[in-house]
Amino acid sequence: MRSLFSNNLRIKFPQNRHKQCSKMTFSKINSSINSATKESDDPPKANRNDVVKAHKKMIQVALADAGWWCYGVKAIEVWVYTREGNLEMKEGNSWLDPSYLKNHDSDAKKALNSIYDTTSRHRQEIHRNSYAPGVGLPGTLWTDTFGMKFTSIQNKRPSGARSPLSRSSLSLKTDNSYINWRNLPALTEDPDQPYDPRMFALARAGLRQAAGIPFNVRGSQGIVIFMTRESAKLEKLSSRLNEEYLVTATEHIGSVQALFESREDLALERSKQVKKSFQKARRLIRCFMALQSRDEPEESFVKERKEDPTCVDKLKQNSCRLWDASQLFLQKWYKKMLGADIPPPPRLPLNVCIFILFAAFFTDFIMFSINQKFKDAFGNGLGFEPGQIASATTMIYALTASPAAQPRSIILGHGISMCVGMTFAHIPGNNPNLGEGDPFDSIRDLLRLSASVSISTTLMAIAGVAHPPGGAISLIFLRYKWNQWKSIQKFGIILIQDMILIILASIFNNLHSAKSYPTYWGYLPNRITSSLRKTFSKKK
Repeated sequence: MRSLFSNNLRIKFPQNRHKQCSKMTFSKINSSINSATKESDDPPKANRNDVVKAHKKMIQVALADAGWWCYGVKAIEVWVYTREGNLEMKEGNSWLDPSYLKNHDSDAKKALNSIYDTTSRHRQEIHRNSYAPGVGLPGTLWTDTFGMKFTSIQNKRPSGARSPLSRSSLSLKTDNSYINWRNLPALTEDPDQPYDPRMFALARAGLRQAAGIPFNVRGSQGIVIFMTRESAKLEKLSSRLNEEYLVTATEHIGSVQALFESREDLALERSKQVKKSFQKARRLIRCFMALQSRDEPEESFVKERKEDPTCVDKLKQNSCRLWDASQLFLQKWYKKMLGADIPPPPRLPLNVCIFILFAAFFTDFIMFSINQKFKDAFGNGLGFEPGQIASATTMIYALTASPAAQPRSIILGHGISMCVGMTFAHIPGNNPNLGEGDPFDSIRDLLRLSASVSISTTLMAIAGVAHPPGGAISLIFLRYKWNQWKSIQKFGIILIQDMILIILASIFNNLHSAKSYPTYWGYLPNRITSSLRKTFSKKK
């Protein structure tokens, strides 16, 4: 008897009369077994549970280091963008300053424990591990920062100093500020935001400002959310050094997350490789057993060389890949069509609804009375726009805290849309009264109509002054041209209409204790008041 040893595998076969004929077959099988067992000489260093434990340690060190050195930061969360199009927070991807719990009351501790304590009985009611884009705090910050790049630029700094960070996209923030800090209590009161108990718990815990910084490291995408204490000053949060460290910390955290995904894929690949190697060895052992029971060796035991794939095979592979990609896209699209599984917002209290009734009535009554005076003075074509007044009234009183109802969005949104409408009015068309509801005479009129609305909407979105009635006013101004004095008069009358409406809304809204309008005036008034304060402080 002759023995063949390979990695504790002892296989015996008799030296029969077919010894010379089967010698080449045995040698090839011997080399195949050796190669199969050599592939398993490097087994996976750890299973998936060990990989997850190692990731928890690494991510906790990275989050604690970021929170320790950042000014005012008390909580950090890491949300990963999945292939299904959702934002998910893996276990261990959050950090809370241990000293923050000691300095707060029982309500704040209860709110924080309901989010970050895995043993809390209220965790299932409040905490969520997955959000769709635009929903909740992670979805809102992801939508605000999606596509933004935090890179270095060259500007005037001392020689040898590192260049500050900047954002490649358009920013309308204040000077020296590139990261958008959002106020958590204001987000909970925003009527445009869907109701999210987790966001309410974060605001109830005393966390005031929140900023999201996206990362994309070798295909691993996500967002890191930094939340600050209530007494943190926005000027210090927006300082260059603090923002530079926040972005650098985000890159480090994103690298740790990408390393976890690569390590997980590597562990899975190694386990598959070991399984494949032992399956290969098992098949070869069966070959020996079958060879012992036969009188003559068969050539089927010899491994045949694989043929190169033909063009038809490549076409089939590419078709399968395309089909899989289209299936994944359709599944993601269908999941989004089903909704984000968020409950609808609650209705307004009855006393607030009664207040809206009277406030909207008196506002429209005053606006329509002034409109009649303008028509008597300048003619029927140079008055207010009743449709614009009605839609803006609904937004100002029913959606008071929404960004679209603020004075900055109303004035600038209307200004941009009116300019776009008067510009498209110079394009020749068959219908000179386009925008008045007359039938369209040519495809050119349809193109002008669609282009004016789409371009005005896009420009408002770029400038951050989205106002829904602005798209409608661009249609109205399709019958006004820049070279007509009547157009300039109409432009000024609409601006006067907006200013009167804002003044009335500010007066009536602030009469109710549950309402405050406006939420913000904009950056120009803030700069004017700050410059005045600096001027008077210098004189003193």
